[in-house]
Amino acid sequence: MTITIRRPIFYVVLVLVLLFQFVRIIDVSPRIASSWRLYSQSPPSQPQPHPIPNLMLNAETKYRQLIGKQSTTLQAAVAEYKRRYNRNPPRGFDEWFAFAQAHDVKIIDEYDGLVRDLAPFWNLPVEDIRRRAQQVRDANFPTGVSSNPRSPRLDNYRLSTSSDLRMARV
Repeated sequence: MTITIRRPIFYVVLVLVLLFQFVRIIDVSPRIASSWRLYSQSPPSQPQPHPIPNLMLNAETKYRQLIGKQSTTLQAAVAEYKRRYNRNPPRGFDEWFAFAQAHDVKIIDEYDGLVRDLAPFWNLPVEDIRRRAQQVRDANFPTGVSSNPRSPRLDNYRLSTSSDLRMARV
């Protein structure tokens, strides 16, 4: 069996192209070699610690600082409320504070979210708020969902007019 080369010129050009590429690699090789030496001489990089333990430590530290700043007396809680929100605490604050102390509530002075959520209502007239609350009390529309996941249903509740605001099924 004999192998015949049908296109000798093709192979000559291929060899020349490969030779040219090889010469280019040799010409560039000092730069590659120097960068390789720099890379190989650097100490192996130390594995970086995972960020989660550090984040957990920071969160724990912030929490401990927050707990440490909380009021321990009613007078201190009232003073802190006045300092933060520039107004007296709401009616019943003393009863709430007694409840919080009796139930070992850890965070006493943080009302920022509540104050932010109620901010739009401070601009409404008291009569308007009372009228709207009465409309909600008188309305007969779904205000709750049953807790049974197998047979979900909407329940109608009517707010009680008593001070404890129990939910009474209609």
